[in-house]
Formats: sequence, structure tokens, C-alpha cells
Amino acid sequence: MIMKIVGNPPSPFRVTLTSGAAIVIAANTYGRTEDHYVFETLVEAPKKERDLDWVKITSTNPTDPKRVTIAVMAIPVEEVAAINSGEWEQTVPPAYDGRWRPVD
Repeated sequence: MIMKIVGNPPSPFRVTLTSGAAIVIAANTYGRTEDHYVFETLVEAPKKERDLDWVKITSTNPTDPKRVTIAVMAIPVEEVAAINSGEWEQTVPPAYDGRWRPVD
């Protein structure tokens, strides 16, 4: 499967769960439905990827149907204690692996 992130790069959202556990989700935005927080990002996806059962498309660009917003994570509202957005921090180990790390 090949989906290319387009637009602004995803930001880190640190989600603290009611259990005390914390996760970091890379997304462009998030919103709340009646029972979930849904984290989304804008991608360019060929038709075969858009038609996969497990890909949840939340909106489509009317002028460019390859550009779609997909849900990358949905968390039940009752499981979320807090959501904080932040910035990515680049760490450079001796053999830099090219990955970005979230800032706590």
C-alpha cells in the first residue's frame, strides 16, 4: 500500500488515557464525534488504497479525488483524560536514522 502524506506534516498529539498511559499520535488534526476522538491526516492515495475495507476516509477533495483525509486513530471519549499538541524534536544519534521524535 502506498499513501503519501500531503500538505503540512503531521503534528504530534500526546493523548493521556484515563488509565494513566500516554500515547503519541501523528496527525494533522483531530475532532470529536459523539463517542470518539478521531485523529486525521491528509494523504494522496491511489484508488485501490482508497477502496480498502480498513481505510476510513473522512473527507475527499472535490477537485482532486486522490487527496483524501483519513482517520489514523479513533479513541473512545471515555478513555481520554487529556489531549495535548506539541512539536517534533529531531534527535541526532551518532548514526542518524532520519526519524523524528516527539517532544514531551
